[in-house]
Amino acid sequence: MTREAVYAGLLARERKKQHGTIAETMERLYASAYDAHLAELAYHFYEAGLWEKALFYTQRAGEKAQRLYSLWAAIEHFTRVLDAAHHLGVLPPPAIYRARGQAYETLGDFEHARSDYEQALDAARTAQDAIAEWQSFVDLGALWAERDYTQTSAFFQRAYEHARAMGQPPLLARSLNRVGNWHLNVEEPLEALRCHQEALAIFQQLNDPHGIAETLDLLRGALSISNTMVADATTLAELLPDVEMALKIAREIGQRSGEAYALYQLGLCLSAQGEYGRALDALGQSLLIAEELEHRQWMIAAHWATGALYLDLLSPLIALHHLKQALRLSHEFSSRHWINTTTGSLASALILQGELVQAEALLNTEFSGDAPAQTMGQRMAWCARAELALARGDPELALQITERLSASAANISEQRGIPRLSKLRGEVLIALSRAAEAETALRSAREMTTTQGASSLLWRICVTLGTLYQTQSREAEAEQAFSTAHAIIEELAANIPDGEVQEHFLRESEALLPRTRATSSPRRAAKQAFGGLTEREREVAALIAKGKSNREIADQLVVSYRTVETHVGAILSKLAFSSRAQIAVWAVEIGLVKQTQ
Repeated sequence: MTREAVYAGLLARERKKQHGTIAETMERLYASAYDAHLAELAYHFYEAGLWEKALFYTQRAGEKAQRLYSLWAAIEHFTRVLDAAHHLGVLPPPAIYRARGQAYETLGDFEHARSDYEQALDAARTAQDAIAEWQSFVDLGALWAERDYTQTSAFFQRAYEHARAMGQPPLLARSLNRVGNWHLNVEEPLEALRCHQEALAIFQQLNDPHGIAETLDLLRGALSISNTMVADATTLAELLPDVEMALKIAREIGQRSGEAYALYQLGLCLSAQGEYGRALDALGQSLLIAEELEHRQWMIAAHWATGALYLDLLSPLIALHHLKQALRLSHEFSSRHWINTTTGSLASALILQGELVQAEALLNTEFSGDAPAQTMGQRMAWCARAELALARGDPELALQITERLSASAANISEQRGIPRLSKLRGEVLIALSRAAEAETALRSAREMTTTQGASSLLWRICVTLGTLYQTQSREAEAEQAFSTAHAIIEELAANIPDGEVQEHFLRESEALLPRTRATSSPRRAAKQAFGGLTEREREVAALIAKGKSNREIADQLVVSYRTVETHVGAILSKLAFSSRAQIAVWAVEIGLVKQTQ
């Protein structure tokens, strides 16, 4: 405070003189290692009004800050570069506007990034810098991919035409890769392949290893997109650490759009594993960030993944809310990939709810009946068509669709398949009374799902297998399959934070089990004996009777405070109580406290 007071008392010319003296002294002292003092040199030369030196050092300080992902510092330095250039009466190079735009884009500030990229384009045209002009088209196209794929297409096409007019093969190849990736995201994989293959040929002629590597990576993405409808050798346990590391890095460097995407991917992984509470938390955070940034693509992704999660929880009404939002945003975003993907999931939700007419109308409106099954979105929509055919009692049509999906899938082998598709095929074969083939498909699906750790799908496969064994009077195998399903169901239910959703899931999933199996379960019998409370809720009730607070209960059970609150609310609702004291008295009277000691 003393220093600031003294500084404020200096006249402007005295301040400038002092800054100039400090700057020139530092420059002499650190002539051999000025890189370590770039920020201080830039600051003092700028405040001294020594504009040539200020321009030199602020640009280098900005570039260094950007390399270190100190993005706000980079923005401040690049802004000072532009101010110094103005004082010198020189035109700033396009690279300065571009660098500041990249920093804004990484921070998720769309409007400032767009303004800088547009100013970079104007500066490039003024300077007649054709390469910088091409780069501006590419930057603007990539930026618009957050919000509007129509704009993305326009800028990438201009980059392609500009590169061809310049006669620059490296830029032409990179433009082709951008255009190809756009085609892939609007469900035009053959066009994408053509573009990437043309780019690869150019890079090979140029003997450009970096260009070749980049193009081969894009070609791999065009040929095979990994999801529940495509074979994948990676287990969820192997994938999760990478996703968590990506999230950590995005947060450390302040890349908000990257954080939203990593949270979305984390939600997908956790949801497949049945970690529903953590998955919902990750997807909720992803959606909040995406909405804050107005990043339509990650808004769609978060809504879609949340809807798919509630489909897993057999809650089609909640799923429909999120999936309808995702479909609306997909149309605004002009992404055929997301339109097809969300249409497939939305149709599945309608089928689960028994709204077959609406499901058919949706598929007929949003997805062409003669569309290929080449991309993830197309395959999701075709899978929904197969589910609809089966629900309508047309297993022959459903079988044709599933066989077409299997035949067109990449990376299929005896060891690698598509669990969801194998399960659906097994159900279709059961409907066609082809039991042996159905068992083979379902056992394969069970093995793959177990290997991947996808509990959310595994219990359904076990239920279907158990039902098949029952029809063949293979009671011991049926009992084993149903017991496995029941154990997984209870384990999954324990990870559902919302009490109402948890009860709905238990009710709907256990309704799929044989009545004798459900009533003979010791766990279910205990639940019925204690007012319908689940095992976890009984633990919470016992701890309340011991005088524990919600925070203490959360610590003892190693769960979140919010989860305990949910359990307490469920207990009060089920027992028709209005206070914790009533829970405590009930737990003692019924002997619950002794039982847990």
